[in-house]
This record gives sequence, structure tokens and C-alpha cells, in this order.
Amino acid sequence: MAFEPQVIGDTKGVLPEVIDKLKEISKKTGKPVTITSGGGFRKKLLGETGESAHHYGLAADVKIPGYKTEKIAEMMREVGFVGVGCYYNYDGTEAMFAHGDIRGQPAADRTYYARGTDHGGKAHWVRVYRDPKVKTWPDGKTWDDYKSKEEWQKKRGIKPSPPKEKTPPPVKVRKNNRIVIFLMLVLILIAVVAIIWSQGGGGGGGGGGGGGAQTWTITTDSGHTATLTVDSSGSFTGYGWTGSTPSGSYSIPITDGSMYGTTMTFTANATYDGGQGTIYETGLGTLDDAFPNATYATGTCNYTISDPLGTRSGSLSWTATRTA
Repeated sequence: MAFEPQVIGDTKGVLPEVIDKLKEISKKTGKPVTITSGGGFRKKLLGETGESAHHYGLAADVKIPGYKTEKIAEMMREVGFVGVGCYYNYDGTEAMFAHGDIRGQPAADRTYYARGTDHGGKAHWVRVYRDPKVKTWPDGKTWDDYKSKEEWQKKRGIKPSPPKEKTPPPVKVRKNNRIVIFLMLVLILIAVVAIIWSQGGGGGGGGGGGGGAQTWTITTDSGHTATLTVDSSGSFTGYGWTGSTPSGSYSIPITDGSMYGTTMTFTANATYDGGQGTIYETGLGTLDDAFPNATYATGTCNYTISDPLGTRSGSLSWTATRTA
């Protein structure tokens, strides 16, 4: 079956001309193209003026699985994008996304964008020149200048967004004290059984050093390493994963970790740049033996990043090894 070109992500409000060009790229690569820039309605970000092409649905920041910024930018120029922007990480390496727009006004070749990226590097821009007489903006306004977003959408022939459904108020339920006490006793019993099982009452017999505290090292395929401290019940926390922005580096602690039977799960989250950015990750993997006898695990970690550049997500592979 032939590959059907896909443009996914924050597509709402992005003009059809932009979507069509991205579909050409999807067709050439055989991979989906994801828009990460907040669609055509995003608010002004730090360093943006009211003339940002994103405010008119004329631009998109995109990522393609396995492609870095310069290759994405090259394909954008090939399909006819007028403005193309490459992004670089803080250490000078290529980022995994690029900018393309169809504005009419040309920009200076190889100029720097006013705002750095959350990856730390300057945004490196290359413009394909076009007739400067072509008017850049249809009416010189962003949708913030209209009475409502719906009026802005109507002006450009965009189908209005459906209204958000109101969340019904929570139903208040009277608590029955006897039921609450009974459930608490059941939970305590389950916890006691789990502790006894983890200390050798279950979990696959000997050969792994018993149910005492353990130390593990977890490493992602991107090279990030953290140390896990696992208690006798299989619960763990970890430290060592970090990220960086122009404002400095920050830690990404691993919390709510658990090794139970042959399953390993955990979450990791962090905020940065004064709360403007957030990272949330969930990990799931398989141990090579039932805890506490396991010595090796492998799995994947799904993450979501949300900051002024928009929301994007992805997946990493990881391995974990017991070291003590």
C-alpha cells in the first residue's frame, strides 16, 4: 500500500498553501511531518513582533523523524518555502526541527533571529528572495487585533473552532466511614504482602542478592545517564538526567519508579526557565528476572515538552543495569 502523505500536530489555522508544501515533503521522505509551532493562532512569544508569520498561518516549525534542521530546511526550500530557518543546540549541534514560511517580504541572508531557542543556540536564518513589491500581510493585523478569534478565522475563510465542552461539576458523594476504614485495612494488607514478597517470599527464588536496597544505572540512547536508588519494595527514585537552555542547565529527577515482577515503570518531570518550560516523561520496560533478582532491564521512555516554542513529544530507548 502506497504511503499517504501526512501533516500532523498543531495544524489548526495554518493556511492550506503551507500544508500542501509540507505534504510534498512528507511524500518525498515517506514520513509524517509534525507541526510543533502552535498552529496559526499562537500568542506572541518572547522576542516576536506583531508581524510574525505564525500569527497569520503563513509559517510552521516542523520536525521529521530522523531528520535534522539543515536537511529539513533544504527540503523546505525545494518545495517553495520563502523563509527558511535552521536551529542549533547550545553546543552548536543541529536541532531536530526547522522553520518555513511563505511570507512575501524577503529577509537578509544568514541573519540571526532576535530570540534564541530553548535548545540554547541562535536561530540561523536563510531567506529565499522574492519580489519585494508583494505585500507581506493581507491586512496588517494579527488575530489579537480582532474582537475575537472567530472573527479572525472568518476573515481568512477558516472554519471556526468548535466550542469547548463544559466540564460537568463533580458529583458529591457522602463518605461512609465503615467503607473507608475497610478499604484502608485492605490497602495496608496489600502493602504488607508486597513487602514480604519482595524480601524473598516470591519473585523467583535466590540468586540475585535478596530484597535489600539496590543501586542501578539507567542510560538513554541519547546518552543521558542517571543513578537509581531502589528500596526493598521495588520503589525507586533517580538523579542525573539534565537539560539545558540559554538560562543554564536543570535537572530532570526520576520519581514514582517501581520494579514489580518483571515490569519496570517510572516518571520524570521538570520545569525550567522560571516555569515557562516543562518536561514530562513516562518510562516502561521489562526486567530480565523477577525483582529483586533482576540485574538488567530495557524499555522506552515517552516524553512531552511544552514551552514558548510550542508542544512536542517523542520517544527514547533506555537500558538499566544493576550495579550494587
